[in-house]
Amino acid sequence: MTWRRLARAAGLVLVVAALAYLSGELMLYRDSLAARNLPAGTWATLAALGVLYGAAMLLLAEQWHRIVGLFGELPRARTWPSYTATLVARYLPGNVFHIVGRAAWLQGGALSNAALLRASALELALTPVAAAVLLLPLLPFLPQPIQGIGLALVTGILIALAACRPLRRLAAAWLPRLAPALIFGVAFMAVLAATFAAVTTLVAPVAPHLAAAVALAAWLAGYATPGAPGGIGVREATFVALLSTMIPTETALLAAVLFRGITILGDVVCFFLGAGSTIAARRVQS
Repeated sequence: MTWRRLARAAGLVLVVAALAYLSGELMLYRDSLAARNLPAGTWATLAALGVLYGAAMLLLAEQWHRIVGLFGELPRARTWPSYTATLVARYLPGNVFHIVGRAAWLQGGALSNAALLRASALELALTPVAAAVLLLPLLPFLPQPIQGIGLALVTGILIALAACRPLRRLAAAWLPRLAPALIFGVAFMAVLAATFAAVTTLVAPVAPHLAAAVALAAWLAGYATPGAPGGIGVREATFVALLSTMIPTETALLAAVLFRGITILGDVVCFFLGAGSTIAARRVQS
């Protein structure tokens, strides 16, 4: 078995375990969750957060545009739709169709297939870096195991850069060029963390910086799991596991479910915003 297949198998096992854990918790607290009648004002706030989240995803479309621009000039009328129109494909099994879709959308333009492959690889690497940039200063507020893992990863990266001359040269060459794209990624992750903090404070008294740290850690956990469509299962399990150290488990479950609903609504909003911008751009050109 190749490493790729082994990683996918391990990811599948993790997804199944996470879904089993969530199912057990939902069954355990189903009665108390069903009794939680949220007021209409809370639902309106959640809907507004979903729209805000969807609009913020255009920051990731701009990040993708900046990365593609490193390999060839393409207008936003092409790069933005390649991101927004294919985003929902990440919920398909395999969790790769949105990545393949972006590259396929841009074929036949100024970029070669090799350039599109490199751009996709850079986007895959840069997005979690953006989350890590925000998570690092928040690590001390997370439970001890998460702190240790985060510090170990950062230490390992620093040691690798210090010990490996090719890596140092690669970082020195690419980091300045990627900085503009990274800024947009960090801005999106800030909105994601703030959105989850807002959702959590609607259902429980959790300090916003703690909720933000949980959101970023859970997002990274879902992102790093091979074969988890949209991070489903893994992300929610991480939310619940970390939030349960601060609030009752049933409330943590409610926050996780509500946030997943917001992200799905955000994906739909982003899709239509991208479609609208494409139509507007075509009308301007004509």
